[in-house]
Amino acid sequence: MNWILPAIVYAAGFVLVIWPAAYIIRKTTERWAPVVEPLNDEGLPDAGRLIGILERILVLIFVLLNQYQAIGFLIAAKSILRFGERDGDHRRKQTEYVLVGTLMSFTLAIIIGIIVQFTVNHL
Repeated sequence: MNWILPAIVYAAGFVLVIWPAAYIIRKTTERWAPVVEPLNDEGLPDAGRLIGILERILVLIFVLLNQYQAIGFLIAAKSILRFGERDGDHRRKQTEYVLVGTLMSFTLAIIIGIIVQFTVNHL
């Protein structure tokens, strides 16, 4: 029975990084979507949303495992990929839009991870 409460707290953490975090990021960045959408002439439908969910799950796992250096590696890898696909100044708005979403995503996942870790440690 000692594992039930921590399991609930961990599950709540994963639920929080998937749905409420996505909603917060979407609501915060939606004012820029009309400016960025015309620039988004390529890419898979909803791929950015799935990437955001997966990166928050990974960041949460890394926080819970105290592997903060892996978060840095993930940020660096994503930055290299994003930098490589930019082909000029006309993509600056889209890059800034993605960067705001990415930083919010990582920040929310880290905060939720720290709260989950603290809560489990103090049960």
